[in-house]
Amino acid sequence: MSKTERKSSNLFETFHQQLKRSATFVSELVRHNEIVQASIVLFVLILLFFSPILSQGKLPLNADFLTRWQPWNITATESSEFNHVLSDQVDHVIPSQEFLRNSTISGDYPLWNPNINTGTPSGSLLITDAFTLSALTKLFLGSMWGHFAYMILKLYLAGLFLFMFLRLIGLKFISALLGSIVFIFSSFSIVNAAIHVSEAYIFVPAILYFGEKFIGKPHLKYYLLLCFLVTFLIISGFPSVIFYFLIILALYFLFRVLILQTKDQFSRRVSTVLIIGSSFIFGILLSSFTLLPTFELLKSYSLDYRSGHAMWHITIEQTNTTYVCSLYNGFYFFLVFYLPIASLHFAP
Repeated sequence: MSKTERKSSNLFETFHQQLKRSATFVSELVRHNEIVQASIVLFVLILLFFSPILSQGKLPLNADFLTRWQPWNITATESSEFNHVLSDQVDHVIPSQEFLRNSTISGDYPLWNPNINTGTPSGSLLITDAFTLSALTKLFLGSMWGHFAYMILKLYLAGLFLFMFLRLIGLKFISALLGSIVFIFSSFSIVNAAIHVSEAYIFVPAILYFGEKFIGKPHLKYYLLLCFLVTFLIISGFPSVIFYFLIILALYFLFRVLILQTKDQFSRRVSTVLIIGSSFIFGILLSSFTLLPTFELLKSYSLDYRSGHAMWHITIEQTNTTYVCSLYNGFYFFLVFYLPIASLHFAP
């Protein structure tokens, strides 16, 4: 055997050994790491769910809403139905994020979007959603595949974080996995998969998880993660939805620490609540770069363009109602989702 052949043989042998070690490592990781196992199951199920649409290269959007305007109205018929609630992605989110993507790629990150009314700040909530997972996926993958990636990642992350939380509070692997599957394939999750308004719900189970970790073992890293997760929740959501979640999370941690954490002294429990509360405050302060322009925008922003009536301005009182949830809806959501989770702490 020549020197060149021996060298090639040694190289092949080395590559084969490395490949074998890598396969063994991955096999052991999957076998002994339940988070990896849950991730694979969730990801495969989500891909299977979207595969009929994915294989056709289509987007699950209510594009029929566009038939209200020219030139698309030529395709409208008397039987055409419009879902006005789910129209945001079609009539302003995707166009605004496409403008954001094109501007960023050209090296000119826009602080102002001139294409809406007489212009709106790019950093505000409601319109461009410049700091959301939706904008991030479209920035790297474009409108079509970025939109698909957004829906897949949204469901996957929400399911994975909920699985981790349910395991942390004592559910068995199968029960926690089933809970996360039911959650991400519920009608709420699927109907709102393409809608930016519900994006904040990705971070709710993550906040619950790291909040529980902090309660069990107070550590700076868990505190910092809570601060950043609250920030992500705020900058990725709709103002009223943000408010719902922050209130519900605050009620959960009050109940969890003050009522259930009976092994600690009351003063320690109060201290824990105050520290967790401060992480919420810091998260809100960190997101002020988008909250302030949003508040300024709401004072002069028209929401009446779809009905064709005259322009009107939102008063301070109406602005407040954007942040304050309906008592009935907020209480109902609390009952059907978070109260059952909290009650799991009573389970043996």
